[in-house]
Amino acid sequence: MTLLTEKVLSVCTGHREQTLKHLRLLVAHQGNRKASSSQHKVTLFKSTEIANTVWKTVCERNPNLTVALCVTSPIQPDDVSEILKPAVPLVSIEFMKYSKSTSQFLSLVADGIVIV
Repeated sequence: MTLLTEKVLSVCTGHREQTLKHLRLLVAHQGNRKASSSQHKVTLFKSTEIANTVWKTVCERNPNLTVALCVTSPIQPDDVSEILKPAVPLVSIEFMKYSKSTSQFLSLVADGIVIV
């Protein structure tokens, strides 16, 4: 299940009198392990990748847009590239108490290493 998609963001690119100024993204990935011999991970909540070009269009139509990210649960470093793109006007990242983000995740964000 995902809530933010390219289609949802496209609403923010339409011609309107008012522009979007602030967007807060809540990242709530959840996963558990099945009790089986293979012990593979099952993702219950997964983000949908949004293309950098979509973010660029959103920012062009909303020039004062800022994005804040709130991470509420553990997130895999591989998911960073699906959530953050170079065109995202990120102003803050908040880690909730139980997010248990890894140093690898923090390094990817700090270094700006995001795969497009």
